[in-house]
Parts: sequence; structure tokens; C-alpha cells
Amino acid sequence: MCPPQSSSSRGSWRGNSTAGSFSHNSRTSAVPNTLNSGRHRNSNRLSAASMAPQDIRRTTRDLQSRPTKINLRDLPLVSRSGDSQGPSLRDLPLQQELWIDLRDELRTTQFIEQPAPFQSLLDPFRKLREGVRATNWSNGDYMFAVQVYEAAAFVALRARDVDALWTCQRILVDELYKLAKVTNWKYIALDAMMLALRLDNTGEALLRLKKAKNVHYTKYARAVVNAWRDTNSPAYNHLMKKPLHPDCRIMLELFHTNMQERALKVMTKAYMSAPGAWVEHCIGDDLPALVEKKLLPAERMQDGRLVRPPRQ
Repeated sequence: MCPPQSSSSRGSWRGNSTAGSFSHNSRTSAVPNTLNSGRHRNSNRLSAASMAPQDIRRTTRDLQSRPTKINLRDLPLVSRSGDSQGPSLRDLPLQQELWIDLRDELRTTQFIEQPAPFQSLLDPFRKLREGVRATNWSNGDYMFAVQVYEAAAFVALRARDVDALWTCQRILVDELYKLAKVTNWKYIALDAMMLALRLDNTGEALLRLKKAKNVHYTKYARAVVNAWRDTNSPAYNHLMKKPLHPDCRIMLELFHTNMQERALKVMTKAYMSAPGAWVEHCIGDDLPALVEKKLLPAERMQDGRLVRPPRQ
């Protein structure tokens, strides 16, 4: 005769396991199978009825809900995410997904020259740039990295963010173009202009342009660098008013105040007094506006003329 099983075993949900166990020597072994099966069903009903209601709890999970989609623009910067196990832009598919999202938005804003639509794109592009660089240019996908950094440079320029533009230009010109063995003369020209206008390094800017292909962008950039080197404010203003490309005009506008300041210093040293109309023509702004910009003290204007300040 088989030993009875404990009610605490894994099969305990069936109730008392001995209820349906019979030895071959027992008289009940001759009971038809239908009666035995009926007794087994009764034991199941009894075991279910004996279960306390508090033993069955309703699940709090929403079994019909789907996983929420990640907003990639809300992901942290790779440099600030540490070793977190959550979604990160170190993941190449997430880089591609964010790039497609940003690229599609740029297609609708690329012809706008006001900075507002682009300022909201600065942070997402910075996150994407960091992710691409942290993964060794998306595992060696240099052309993808070039696309990302050129778009980021375009956004930074349209948003009038000089620091972000400078960062993108350095990566593009000094690293990615060499790795991908490609060249975009527009960004080569913009980089040369930034070397002159931001760092006042006209020598290096002209050297790079000398090595570059002689195309419209590099010709324009050479004229800008020469105007800056010679403090030729009228030539600078002419190039700004008739640019080769809207991005070139935006670049010159970013440093227009710097050119005006340089030109005023030269005029002050060269002339004891100068007609106001001539100064306004050279500077590209009227004298009251220069005073408002704090480029020109009010006492420097006398009877509509620009005069040299008295020696101390």
C-alpha cells in the first residue's frame, strides 16, 4: 500500500491527495472509474471552497497597457549618466532614432533665420553629439558622425550660439573630415572665418584657406578674413549685406559689434576729428546707436563730429 502524501506538498491545491488513492487489495478498487472521477471532482470543489477569500488578491498591474515610449530628447547627457542601466544614447539604435527625429524637424525649420526655432534644438543635438563621440563615432560610422556634427553646427549658428558652433567646427574640421575622407567647403570657410573673427588668428585662417580648394565659399571667407585683418569696416559691412549664403551673413552679424569697436579705435588714433556722416558710413551704424551699444562715449560726439578724447 502506497504511503499517504503530505497535504503541504506542491500538489496540495488538489486537496487531500489520499482521497483518490487506492491499493489493489482494497475492495474499493472495484469501484467503477466514473465514481472515482466523481469523488476526485468533489475533492477539487471542496478544496476550492475551503480557500479563504483573502488568499486571492486582484493584480494591480494593467495587463492591457503597453510600455510607454521613451522621449529620447529627455535622456540625460552621456557625460552625466554615469553607469546607469537605463536607456542611454550610447545605444546606436537610439542614436539613429533621435537623429531621424531631429532631422525631420530641421527639414521644416531650415529656411528660418530667426534663432528661436533652433534654440530648443541645441540640447538634443548636444546629447546626440556626446553619444556619437562616446561610442567612437557610432562604432566607426564616420559619415553618420559627419551628418550629425554638420547639422549640429548649422543649428548652433542659426541659434547664435558661438561656443556650440566652435565646438562643432573643431570636431568637424580637425577630426571627422580626416577620418571620413570628405570635405564640405562651406564648413571649412565658416571655420576659417571663426578663426579670424573669434580668435583674431588671421594668419592661421589664411593658411588654411590657401590649402583649401578655390571655390565660392573659400573666396568669400578669404575676403572676410582680409577685411578683419585690415580693420576694413566698409568692406566687412558690404560682405555682410551681400552674403554668399544666409549662414555667412549670420556669422558676420555675430561679430559685427567687434568690428565696429576695432574700427572706432583705429579712427580715434588716426584722426583728431572726423565728420559724423563719414564715421557712420564706415562703421555701418549711426553715432547714437554706437553710444547706446556703449562703443562710443557720449562726450566723443561734438556738433555732429567724432572727436578724439583729451589726453589725461
